[in-house]
Amino acid sequence: MQDLFGQLGINLPMLFAQILNFAILLVVLTLFVYRPLIKLMAERQQKIKFGLEGAKEVENKMAEIEILKEHSLAQANKTALKIVGEAENIAIKTGQEIVAQAEKRGEDIILSAQHLAEIRRMEELDKLSAESRELVRVALAQAVGINPGEVDERLIQDASRLVGELKAKR
Repeated sequence: MQDLFGQLGINLPMLFAQILNFAILLVVLTLFVYRPLIKLMAERQQKIKFGLEGAKEVENKMAEIEILKEHSLAQANKTALKIVGEAENIAIKTGQEIVAQAEKRGEDIILSAQHLAEIRRMEELDKLSAESRELVRVALAQAVGINPGEVDERLIQDASRLVGELKAKR
């Protein structure tokens, strides 16, 4: 059989040495390259899987947060509209109260002015009455020809009354 291998150009001891070298190389590569490479690829695959799961979880959380944000914004808008409505009502009510107070003050001022005008009118009438008495006294004194200081007060009142009646008839 060795002749057969020899005729084919196969050296049997060299073949066994190459098979042994290949087996050693196969064991060394398996232990130091293939297994660590497979382990590294498995770890990398786990990390990628974990990252994808984390990304899906983050997307779900973001969707939940978005829903909560929209709900919160809607609630805030409702609250803001309610507050603005209440503020408008308060402003309207306050404006009406201010107008009512201003109208009351205006009426008070008008009444006060009317009262003051009445007092001044009465004072003017008193002054006018005193002046008319003095004029009547002087006129009677000249008509009768006596001193104005001696004209009787009763005569003056009767004359003033007669003048008033004459004015009323006009």
